[in-house]
Amino acid sequence: MSGFVSFSRLLLLFTAILIGGQAMATDVPVLRDLAVLVDPQGDMDISAVASAADQRFKPIPSGLAAGYTRNVHWLRFTVVAPAGEWWLDLLPPYVDDLRLYEPDPLHPGTFLERRAGDQLPFSTREVDYRGFIFKLHTPDETPRIYYLRLQTRSTSILVPRLWAPDHFHAAMALDYGLLIGILGVLLAIMALNLISGL
Repeated sequence: MSGFVSFSRLLLLFTAILIGGQAMATDVPVLRDLAVLVDPQGDMDISAVASAADQRFKPIPSGLAAGYTRNVHWLRFTVVAPAGEWWLDLLPPYVDDLRLYEPDPLHPGTFLERRAGDQLPFSTREVDYRGFIFKLHTPDETPRIYYLRLQTRSTSILVPRLWAPDHFHAAMALDYGLLIGILGVLLAIMALNLISGL
């Protein structure tokens, strides 16, 4: 019993460290006005979506959770960030087809398409990471609207986050540290139980 109590305390400690570190790491501009448009037939293109009436988009402040469905979902969000590089982090890692449409700086009113998803080779990812990262480059703080198309045979869940690259690496180090710490505690408890049973 004392081993379980010790494990619980250590787990709470690691969780508090992780949450505190991520709160510090996410001190960057966030995605604004996150909303979703459902495309049941999956036949809309970016032009149709970008010109769709605002009322067709439903606000989703904390991300998409649409369950098991064959519908295509289009997420729209606004990025307002200082000039520089920002990483759009998308989880979970088991969605099939993600397509980001970002404003084309050379041709206003048009969009550039970039793709990700678990159907593509891991080597095509912009960052070696279990989830999906799109690197965004902002020349100034002008608000920019992005669209993200999601189609998957797994559950339609998507949690987008915006990071500065160094904050992302710091948060991932905390994540991995937490996992290693939990594994170490579990192994220690197993060893103690084996020793006490001899």
